Amino acid sequence: MNKRGFTLIELLIALSALSIVMLVLFTSLSSSIKTIEAVDGSISIIQEARTFIDILTREIESAIYTPNSENSFFKFTERDYFGMPVSEIHFVSIATFSRGVYVIAYKTEIEQEVFKIYKKIYPPTTNSEEAKWEEVISNVYGFSFTTYNSKGELVKNWDSTISQSIPNEIKIELYIKTNKDKEPFKISEIAKTRINKTLGSF
Repeated sequence: MNKRGFTLIELLIALSALSIVMLVLFTSLSSSIKTIEAVDGSISIIQEARTFIDILTREIESAIYTPNSENSFFKFTERDYFGMPVSEIHFVSIATFSRGVYVIAYKTEIEQEVFKIYKKIYPPTTNSEEAKWEEVISNVYGFSFTTYNSKGELVKNWDSTISQSIPNEIKIELYIKTNKDKEPFKISEIAKTRINKTLGSF
């Protein structure tokens, strides 16, 4: 029986074929890992944005207003930044984290071409300058509020010192990007002010 081993050329061909197979498998695995990481990152960003909207909605729904009181107000404004809605809101609300009435404020700032939303909370009788802004969410590409005024007109700005009231419903819209190459993802919610009464001066 004639037994013949592999020639050097056959071994080189086999090793080359094995290398190609391993390269294809590694490339496929690497691509799969990157895809999973990208999906996980996108889900995390969306969950963070959803949590932010839920908290803001509850805070607005607990908003209170006392006419002619300098410590009671509900204001939001919108400005346009190269086609991107950038809003700021200040209102008095019954805090969800503890008993008591607090001023809650949100603003949008740009840092190194990335928009971030900041928040601060302080008692109505406290100087607002003493409260510190804290970052609550980044990757923002739009933040807006809309409601209807007493004439039934859709408005993007509200000032209780002028209207002497707070809106019944407010639409909140948050635009975020989960991927630099994709269009911003929109999350929206309707906040309905549930405390349909005013409080005495405080």
